[in-house]
Amino acid sequence: MDKQKHKQKIIAEYLLGGTSTRKLAIKYGYGHVTISRWVMAHERYVDKKGLRFSKAVMEPDGPLPTDIHELQEALRISRLKVELLEAMIDISDEQFGTDIRKSWHQAVMRVEQSSGVSLSLLCLLSGHSRQAYYKRRFQAERKPIKEEVIVQQVLKHRQLQPRMGGRKLYLSTKGFIRQHDMKLGRDAFLGCLVNTIY
Repeated sequence: MDKQKHKQKIIAEYLLGGTSTRKLAIKYGYGHVTISRWVMAHERYVDKKGLRFSKAVMEPDGPLPTDIHELQEALRISRLKVELLEAMIDISDEQFGTDIRKSWHQAVMRVEQSSGVSLSLLCLLSGHSRQAYYKRRFQAERKPIKEEVIVQQVLKHRQLQPRMGGRKLYLSTKGFIRQHDMKLGRDAFLGCLVNTIY
């Protein structure tokens, strides 16, 4: 077995679950960091319809037993279901102006907590890295605190000028926002005010 097929076999074994990169490293004699890099690099080859490995890895020589045929049929149905859900998300985004895929990190968090599947695999399947997951999670945790700080600053301005509008409030607090290394545009600022003050 050449190196590329061997590498694909290791990636396939990891993605099928039930093992970790450290166990695979011991089994095959590679470093666990190397195997982790292979898995992350493999996300480029993940198709929307499912994971595709070379035929040499996935299809053994000779006829397949009946139970494997049943598993292949179940896999085909699961892929069709995923394709159908993807189409439904696309239609929802087009017709209702939603952007459901932006909440991928929430989906990863929920599945990780409920199923116990590794975070690396879930991030790989979602098409994002673990670093992107932690970045989004940190932003989500920080958002309420940031909004509260901004609301307190706006309330101070409102005490001096109670009838000041949203755009002027944004301009008057822009320096404060920059000073505290917050990235917040005008529309997000107005949305924050609508959600908290009004």
